[in-house]
Amino acid sequence: MSCKLKIIILALFSFFGSFQLLGQNKDVISINTISTGRSIEKSVVYTMDENYDLEEIIHLPDTAFKAYRYEDLPEGTSYFWIKVEFENLEDDLAPMILGTSKFDSITAYYKNELGFWEKQYAGRELLNSNRKHTFDANNYIYFEINGHSRAWVYLKIKNSFKITYQYSPLPITVFHFDYFQEYENAQKAFTYFFLGAILLMTLYNLILFLQLRTRIYLYYVLNNLGIFLFVLSQRGGLTRAFFDNMQNHEYILLVLGNLAFVFYVLFCKEILQFSKLRPKWNRVLNIILISYPFLLVFVWVDPMIAASIGGVIAISVYTWILVATFQAASRGQTEAKFFLFGNLFYYFGIIISILQSSNIFPTEILGLSAINYVEIGTIIQLTLFSLTLGYRINIMQEEIAKKELEQKNMLEKEEHKRIKLIEEKNIELEKKVLERTMDIASKNKQLRSAIQEKEILLKEIHHRVKNNLQLTSSLLNLQSKQVKDENTKMALKEGQARIKSMSLVHQKLYQSESLSEIPFEEYLEQLTANIKHSSNFDGKEIEIKIHADKTLAIDQAIPLGIICNELITNSFKYAFEGKENGLIEINFVTDDENAEFTYKDNGVGLKDKDPERTNSLGLNLVQMLSRQLHGELQIESNGGLSFQIKFPLQTNNN
Repeated sequence: MSCKLKIIILALFSFFGSFQLLGQNKDVISINTISTGRSIEKSVVYTMDENYDLEEIIHLPDTAFKAYRYEDLPEGTSYFWIKVEFENLEDDLAPMILGTSKFDSITAYYKNELGFWEKQYAGRELLNSNRKHTFDANNYIYFEINGHSRAWVYLKIKNSFKITYQYSPLPITVFHFDYFQEYENAQKAFTYFFLGAILLMTLYNLILFLQLRTRIYLYYVLNNLGIFLFVLSQRGGLTRAFFDNMQNHEYILLVLGNLAFVFYVLFCKEILQFSKLRPKWNRVLNIILISYPFLLVFVWVDPMIAASIGGVIAISVYTWILVATFQAASRGQTEAKFFLFGNLFYYFGIIISILQSSNIFPTEILGLSAINYVEIGTIIQLTLFSLTLGYRINIMQEEIAKKELEQKNMLEKEEHKRIKLIEEKNIELEKKVLERTMDIASKNKQLRSAIQEKEILLKEIHHRVKNNLQLTSSLLNLQSKQVKDENTKMALKEGQARIKSMSLVHQKLYQSESLSEIPFEEYLEQLTANIKHSSNFDGKEIEIKIHADKTLAIDQAIPLGIICNELITNSFKYAFEGKENGLIEINFVTDDENAEFTYKDNGVGLKDKDPERTNSLGLNLVQMLSRQLHGELQIESNGGLSFQIKFPLQTNNN
């Protein structure tokens, strides 16, 4: 939201202030002069050679280093070394903190009290679980300087890309450890107060929104939530919660800042009645709001351009809103006065924050940092906005009370007429309902009787068809026992199996609640069990996997059941010759209009790889029944045998 304004002004200060950095030389930094915190970017030197190790860097001459300027670093990924010299003039050991908001990876080296090199890690790529200081997203290095001594601190740095749109820029800065702890604790307390205050105002206005169902309260709540999440993310909380490191920290801030800005504009439009009083401005703001989602997406493509465009838009919109608020307040609109003062306090906090971040004002004024003044301005702004909404509630309540009184008088006059008319209509309606209920009850009784008779008749038909088919199967079984020729006996058994598959369909229909379709997966499981029971496996283990996701109408279940019978029987007889085990997979899937039946085994496949040239009764029967289903048959014999039939699905209405 306000951060875009801050970005642009900071960029201008950085541009003009960069000329002051030219020609700066390194200094020995006396830590005894640092009671709080101090930027040391002008006192550090660096070299771009990434191949040096620590021992080589230590022995490099001073001429190998040059004055450090962040603007001089190359674009893209770069590696370099930074060194800075500190001096402790006191007797006691001095604990210090070195901090910065830049760089992807930092490896810091310094000598401890015993004279051994210590190593620490920081940077945006460092895992959040390894961060020692978790209050914000900046990088902090702890080091110590012995009394009456000088010491070098070396930083090996990786920088993948320059982020110059930081919301909380921290140059290379050194803090006394005691001050840093006090400062961090004070900032935590202030942040908890800030977030708690925003959360209370948000919950209060959320309750009002749920009661009144007015958009303006929803926009206020969403604006507060955007600010709450923005500050929580600025302190590193959101990034630590959802990401492993701080690489995405600035992107999250940019997105949340823009989202808060969107809800702020929607809130302002409602408060100032742009659609009614300023229709041209309202159309322009609508176009901006519609285009804003594309800007948010563009954050991940080119954040610098997104930040620049967003900053220009934000400054323009803020100016319009201030002008409109001032005009409304000048006309005596009370709620606009609260709104105007709220915006002024907020902008005042932003200006102080920018001047502090640009080193024009001290980094602390009355013990408060730049971000604290933004937070104070935001709290005052949101409080006055809440008072604006409270004033609006009073006006709404007065208007509602007036309308309620008028409506009450009108309702009392019409109530007597309505009661008499309702009584007459009720008597007439009760009479008609009674007559209609008796008529419907009589017809329902007749329908139930007719349906029961038809169900009994259909069940009896299926039962008799099943019995006749079983009788035919038994006759074929007796006949097969009289026949001595093995081919004839085999043909009779195959015919018997086909009749059993049809009989099983009618059995399922007789047992099913529906008389027009059967549960096909249950049918396939019983069919395969019957065939498996009557087959000789010679000790082989054949696994059968079946999946069918729909019931199937009788006209399609019978031919498809015969096809399954032929394919399973064929697999049991021929597919697993020379194998100790095998696998058969049957799948039947459908959509609203079509069905797909797939049968696979992992047997030896067809001897003749061309299915069209295979002269088999079973295969011919499969092809004939596939045509009866109006289906397309595909046969593949590669590492087993596969049949696929796609056909239009018949519904109960067909």
